[in-house]
Amino acid sequence: MYIHTSHSFTHSNETLPFYKQKAKEVTTLSMRRASKFNLLSLYGACKCAEATNIPSSTSIYIGTEFGVISGVRKVMHALNEEPVFVMPVDFLNMNGNNAGFTISKVLHTKGENILMMGSDFTFELTLKVAFSKSKQHKDFSALIGGVDESVDIIDNYQHYIIDQGNEQYDGSCWMYCNNEEENAIAKILAIKNFSDASSFEKYFASKTFHKVSYNFLALSKERKAYTYGTQSAEDIIALLEHKEKHLAYVSKDRRGRFMIIEIERY
Repeated sequence: MYIHTSHSFTHSNETLPFYKQKAKEVTTLSMRRASKFNLLSLYGACKCAEATNIPSSTSIYIGTEFGVISGVRKVMHALNEEPVFVMPVDFLNMNGNNAGFTISKVLHTKGENILMMGSDFTFELTLKVAFSKSKQHKDFSALIGGVDESVDIIDNYQHYIIDQGNEQYDGSCWMYCNNEEENAIAKILAIKNFSDASSFEKYFASKTFHKVSYNFLALSKERKAYTYGTQSAEDIIALLEHKEKHLAYVSKDRRGRFMIIEIERY
């Protein structure tokens, strides 16, 4: 699977009107009723796609740790604390799959729309699903993103994240991939899972990489600030900026499992 373009967008927590304005930069369609998550996803995907001509068969893959957190919070607050009548559009905006629909509508794509949500390896597993699809379909084409809203709108949010004490951000980081080598910036060679540290370390010792980047849990000496849910998407895109040929991204989860993404940079 070849990476052709990428785009990273992170920003301190912003309100819905801010992202409605950002949406106007990438589409003339009305986004008056769209959720923050939808707009955040749309902006990142469109900025990634604007540098290339993507085919109508392109699929949309989104990985997210927290999903439509502001939309869920709004509905639950209305039901439990006010209480007031909840508008139907607010219920609809709790559906994260709306983001893929919004992107496909703006970019005129008709491929798959897959949203994966989880607390561990969220973007890495989303990328692996796309990687597997690329091996099954010669004409594979996909926009693959890691999208999360800032969690600091949630009371006591520090109880729900691993790395505390850091400002939380909105993030929408994307890459466009297909099976065509021409004009690619990199190739994903392999994505592997390991159930424990010993099996990972044995494999890692057998490989040679020119540059390795780690997620915030992988190694204490490489520990970084955890600033938004699918931060690994931003980290992998940043890794592509290095000109070394053989690259690797290593992730560790809360249960001591590892993943490695092996990349050849062109």
